[in-house]
Amino acid sequence: TAPPPTDTLFLDALEEPLEAVTSCNWRSQLLARCAERDRRSDGLKELYDQYNDNLRSLKLLSFAHASPLLGPQETTRADSADDMQLSPANGGGATPGGSSSTRGSQELEAMRQVLEEREQELREKDAAHADVCRQATQLGRENRDLKEQLQAKTEEAERLLSELSMLRESEACWQGGGGRRVAAALVQPLKRRVFSKIHDAELTCIAAASSQVAPLPRSLIAIGTADGFVKLVNGETGRAHAQIKVSLEQPRLVAVDLAPGTGMLLAASSDHALRLLDLRAQKLLHTLRGHTDRLSACGFLKGNTHAFTASFDGTVKIWDLEKGQTHRSIRSAKPVCCAALHQSSGIIVAGHQDGTVAVWDPRSSDAFSVPVPVHQGRGLVGLCMAPDGQSILSQADDGVVCVTSLDAMRTTLTLRGAGPVAWPSQPVFSQDGAFVLARGVDSIHCWDATTGELVCSHDKQAPLCVCWDLPQAVSAHSNGHAALWGTEGGVDK
Repeated sequence: TAPPPTDTLFLDALEEPLEAVTSCNWRSQLLARCAERDRRSDGLKELYDQYNDNLRSLKLLSFAHASPLLGPQETTRADSADDMQLSPANGGGATPGGSSSTRGSQELEAMRQVLEEREQELREKDAAHADVCRQATQLGRENRDLKEQLQAKTEEAERLLSELSMLRESEACWQGGGGRRVAAALVQPLKRRVFSKIHDAELTCIAAASSQVAPLPRSLIAIGTADGFVKLVNGETGRAHAQIKVSLEQPRLVAVDLAPGTGMLLAASSDHALRLLDLRAQKLLHTLRGHTDRLSACGFLKGNTHAFTASFDGTVKIWDLEKGQTHRSIRSAKPVCCAALHQSSGIIVAGHQDGTVAVWDPRSSDAFSVPVPVHQGRGLVGLCMAPDGQSILSQADDGVVCVTSLDAMRTTLTLRGAGPVAWPSQPVFSQDGAFVLARGVDSIHCWDATTGELVCSHDKQAPLCVCWDLPQAVSAHSNGHAALWGTEGGVDK
């Protein structure tokens, strides 16, 4: 039979009847039982030491594999083994020696198998994660491509809608069977209808265009300033709409041009650069450099994918606005102080400081024509092409305005009365080509383009530039004011 548990030996000995223990042997029996308890305690201590050795081996194995997976579960399993070894079940202690060592080896092997299984699982999960990442990257690229395609389609749709609107307006402007294009509601500048201050600094150049789309006013005026801003004005109300700084350096603007229906703006500045701005997005698209002297003119070509610039360095350049680079460059015989474009034909005329004018047709030539004297030695301050492309309007620094036929380069009309002016001062035709508008030092004059008869004149303080790209004329002044002209409805201050 199994001996009683060690922790009750001493109590049992004390509880035995004293009469069963003789006076001669009670001491020896008690000592024998104490010795038996000590032997069994030593066996338990040896087994506990073996457990600690196995536990240290498992920890060293876990550290050697550097795996985070050998954690609380293995410790728990080791603790469970410890409980099994210390349990007094079956009435006895753990067997020391080979059986405990074999059990430890088995547990170690089981732990190694668990470690390998979990490391294999980790490798599989890493491979699955890498595959998901590759798929996500591919989907991100496809998403960006789709967004770019959608943006391009949206811009193309807006452009087509704008062109459709322009075609409808153009169709409405054709009257009679003769096919002569006239403005739908041309307003003569008989009275200053709106006069408002839009900027504190000097206004230097002006352009206007209709058929714009939101968020821009449908009728838009762009006015350049001496401190590098473009002021946007509602062409119907004369109220300021917004302003854009073309550059951090704030260069003086010398010429601007608006593309109808697109919200695109060209701004030529004193730092020899041409800038293309998207007014709807209010961002700079391109800064085009290549001239070595100040610019004197700029403008969109037909289709608004190309533009031209003229400069005092003696060159006229055509720019590819989509690529943001020079498309063609033609050298003039002299510095070009002013220039103008007929958008439909692409013909460019260049004016010089000696009063001569030269013509370049990019469709058929790679050079300017021989300069023809128009103002007899007076420096030109501005040029404009007639809407039908048949004549050139020019103004010299003495204020004289001339109309010259393009085919014969012969002056057909000379208009006087504006007085001396300083560069730049571009005269303009009305939308239908029936009237001419020009400014003097302190005055604005309007003539009949056929007869040369003076229609009206206004003595106003320091007009700097005029524009008639809308049904009504517009002027900008050095004191920061802009004016809309009409026949009635305003107070002429």
